[in-house]
Amino acid sequence: MKKKLIILTAISFSILGFSQVGINTANPQGILNVDGAKDNPASGAPTAAQQLNDFTVTNTGNVGVGTTTPNSNAALDVTSPNKGVKLPSVALVATNDSSPLSAHIGGMIVYNTATAGTVPNNVIPGLYVNDGTKWVNLETPGEGVPPGSVFYRASSTVPTGYLECDGSEVSRTDYAVLFSVIATTYGAGDGSTTFKLPDLRGEFIRGWDNARGIDSGRLLGTWQKGSFLAGGAGPNADSIIPFVNSSSTMPTLAAALGWDLPTTAQFSSIYGATVRANNSQSTGATITLSTPSNTANDFTNGASRPRNTALMPIIKY
Repeated sequence: MKKKLIILTAISFSILGFSQVGINTANPQGILNVDGAKDNPASGAPTAAQQLNDFTVTNTGNVGVGTTTPNSNAALDVTSPNKGVKLPSVALVATNDSSPLSAHIGGMIVYNTATAGTVPNNVIPGLYVNDGTKWVNLETPGEGVPPGSVFYRASSTVPTGYLECDGSEVSRTDYAVLFSVIATTYGAGDGSTTFKLPDLRGEFIRGWDNARGIDSGRLLGTWQKGSFLAGGAGPNADSIIPFVNSSSTMPTLAAALGWDLPTTAQFSSIYGATVRANNSQSTGATITLSTPSNTANDFTNGASRPRNTALMPIIKY
């Protein structure tokens, strides 16, 4: 009889040692389940609303807060429709100083409350992660790139958080922050649900005059055609750039100078069908843009450009 009691006691302790533990619930959903509001059902799984006040540890060591079924890939799974996770608030002294921690610990995340240190190791309030050797500031609204900022990228791919400045129409809802910054400056889109991005492809950027008086009358975001150049060819050359008298000189020299001869529909639409110019040999010579002149007494013409490199323009949204 004594041996039976010992065996039963051992079995009972073994069962208890591997049983689920429920606090405020007789229906634990994990190895350890705390039902904060005591609202879980006596059997079966609690509803999503009932789980919001639960704390659960599974048999694989996953911890759930607000859920009794934490994600198997998460060491800690916090679920809430109206609450966040508050990290420890500490006062850092510099990015290269582990204080107030005793050492740099890779992966440690804190919210810094202090403005301290000297450049380049200064810190400002915000989230910081430690990389094992220093504190690294995670992007915060105060330090992030402001929406509407334009950059040039030495790649044909558009990075996350940016759009190519290609003049396309985008959603006012999907890109609401960018729309609040540039609105319809570059085009109203369909007038209700979309707006246009600036189109900077193939364009040079000029600083907005903003009442300085050098490029007066321009509005922010407005387009301006290039300065038009004309060169005379006759012996009495009195135009901008004199050329020698030769029936084949003008287009050849224009190409050597790097001029964009306006022979395409694009240039014709910009400058109109013809350009009139005067010299001592002709009063009102008409040059057709679609056919640059080869005649010695006419003019050649083109739009100028500086030496340049092509990069992709992108805008932060």
